Amino acid sequence: MLSFTNFQPLKFKASERGKHLKKTNIYLFQLTGFLFFGSLFVFSLIFFKERTILYDPSFFSFRIIFEKSYDVELGRWGSVLSQILPLWFLKSGCYLKTFLQVYSVSYILIYYLIFLFITLVLKNLRAGLILMFTLCLAFRHAFYYSTAELYQGLALCVLVWAIAFPENPYNSVKKKNIAYFFAAVLIFVISYYHQLTLFPLIFMFLYEMVSGRKFNDRHLIFLFAFTILWFFIRVEFLTTSDYEKGKIPTLHVFAEQFKNIRVLPSYIYFKTYTKGFLIPLVTLNIISLLFLLFRRKWLSLLLIILFNGGFILLNIITYFHGESPLMYENYYTVLGLFCAIPLSELLFNIERKALFWLITTLILLINLEGIYSAHYPFTQKVEYLERITDYGRKMPEKKYIIDSKNFPWQYGWVSWALPFETLLASSIESPDSSVSVCMANPVTQYDSIANWKDIFLGPAWAITWFWTPNLDHHYYALPSGGYKKLTNLQSDSAFKESNFSNHNILITPLQDNIAVNREKYAVIPIRITNESGYKLNAIPVGSNQVFLSYHVYSEKGEVVLWEGHRTSLETDIEKESIQGLIFNSELKKGKYILDIDFVTENVRWWNIDSKVELIVK
Repeated sequence: MLSFTNFQPLKFKASERGKHLKKTNIYLFQLTGFLFFGSLFVFSLIFFKERTILYDPSFFSFRIIFEKSYDVELGRWGSVLSQILPLWFLKSGCYLKTFLQVYSVSYILIYYLIFLFITLVLKNLRAGLILMFTLCLAFRHAFYYSTAELYQGLALCVLVWAIAFPENPYNSVKKKNIAYFFAAVLIFVISYYHQLTLFPLIFMFLYEMVSGRKFNDRHLIFLFAFTILWFFIRVEFLTTSDYEKGKIPTLHVFAEQFKNIRVLPSYIYFKTYTKGFLIPLVTLNIISLLFLLFRRKWLSLLLIILFNGGFILLNIITYFHGESPLMYENYYTVLGLFCAIPLSELLFNIERKALFWLITTLILLINLEGIYSAHYPFTQKVEYLERITDYGRKMPEKKYIIDSKNFPWQYGWVSWALPFETLLASSIESPDSSVSVCMANPVTQYDSIANWKDIFLGPAWAITWFWTPNLDHHYYALPSGGYKKLTNLQSDSAFKESNFSNHNILITPLQDNIAVNREKYAVIPIRITNESGYKLNAIPVGSNQVFLSYHVYSEKGEVVLWEGHRTSLETDIEKESIQGLIFNSELKKGKYILDIDFVTENVRWWNIDSKVELIVK
């Protein structure tokens, strides 16, 4: 039997056979890394819109184009590295689509370069495995939130681990001093990516102290102390952003909210997210804990439990008011590193090399599939942007306002970036196709400034930050005039719901069948044709609000659900419009008939009769 200890470069015998095995394993690692990061690269290309024109990434993309320079937010200078390549393409005069694609893949290229440095230069294969696991075990929706500096910081944390804990020990004190000096410099750099990188760094050092019984290692103690001291200085004295300061909960908040933890929206989301997406991570954590239990590594076992539990609690208490799923999941990516280190230790103790590669491959494939499948809400958001901007192109204004009641919060999640999201999404085709949509609450919120010349309504916290003459006309072409409302009140005196019926309103599903996936909901594209001669207003107000909804029947035609989820119209409908109906009802697995209809609350269903097959997986 081939002992897996022979697999590690540190344990090879000085023989030709040992050298051959070492080369073979390095080649296999390079092939695995190439396929893993190659898959992420392909995902980044396919879903470049999902990764660069939504939420915070849309603002980064917009600002880089606007300033023709790096965009550093909240003093996190580490983001500059990921912007070098797209900025170079931008200054070379590339198309908008090319810029966004390069921006999307630049992160993966950085991760892969770190992997190559770790495995080829430092020859630390275990660190290479840790890096791959860190970037997939807790990444689902987070993969599509590309600009989060925390993820880049995590990759660099693994680089610190590779330098500080080499597979071939440094053969002189001088080399070890130099290595730990560079590790300290790297820690300094990492602190300017995200302040939460403190936790994975502390975990790494403590785990190695405990697991390797290195309590007397002066170099390790120095690096640990330096990390604590520098991050204290960085957070306490050098944090200038009110946003970051506001993210740190006080002890009073901890004590107060811990008593209510079971009813906090952040706790409820964590349970749902774990059940839907993190079962592989939970399973691997349990296996790692059993491995440590079997080897009687009690302190290592306790350390993993404390760090996982403590970090989850920190996230739940930090967002006790409630947040978008992106903010919750942004921080949970750290859990991947907490699992990757003990998991890699377990795998490197497997005696059969073939079994090691089988398990490693399965872990990577399962998590790559999980990342791919998590694109759904992001793709739905992109399609929503394309629907409302396509609708806006049919009118001359090109700048529009919608009411918050018409925004699809179910999968839209964040609304402040809508002006930039719509501008980027619509301009990919050409500058002449540019459209920008701003959300207001209520729709009249910006009436006093909406008709100013050259106005461009930006984020709510800086609504007049940008102006149309300052936009790069190589990428965008917006008129100098004011804004038009795409949604109007159903309480308007000109709107009468009795003007509409199944005789003059037609609903046509644009898909032959609808599948409900692991997200537990579906967005169904439908064409609504209005032949009434009256405008169908979109903003639901009053006691007789009008919504899109549905009934559900069994395949035999029996009623399964009568009162379906209500969906607000995305825009007013004068003659014809493509809209997204949200299906959001708990049903058992199977096939059903979905009957899409309009409903006037407390008055009537319109009985339009628009049926489509529904498949619940």
